[in-house]
Amino acid sequence: MSIKITGIKKAVRALGKIAPTISDKLEDATDEAAINIERMAKRNVRVDTGRLRASIHPVFTNSNDTSFSYSDKSGKVFDGSTNEKTKSNEALVVTNVDYAPDIESLDPFLYPAREAERPQYIKRIKKILKGGAKR
Repeated sequence: MSIKITGIKKAVRALGKIAPTISDKLEDATDEAAINIERMAKRNVRVDTGRLRASIHPVFTNSNDTSFSYSDKSGKVFDGSTNEKTKSNEALVVTNVDYAPDIESLDPFLYPAREAERPQYIKRIKKILKGGAKR
């Protein structure tokens, strides 16, 4: 289960005309959104053994999710890889716990975290693009 964070596709396409540092700033803003969503989702998810909470993690822009192990409260270790690959215009917040969709449907934790972060993410993107247009 994962939530994809997108919304800068048009900006990324237009980056050929803008300095590469703007692209880096946009990726950083997207990664920051993923970190904030992860933090909120972990705070809001229901906890039994801790496995689901421990498994929630970001996959940053231009990266692979190949080795993310985690352990539950009892110390049992799990291979957390989802084998997700991201592009320059997205970051993911993922979990590979098989019962995560059931928990999300009963007591949402990823979707509300994404929606809470959306306004701040949009503000950061607009600020970056306004600053890049002035140069």
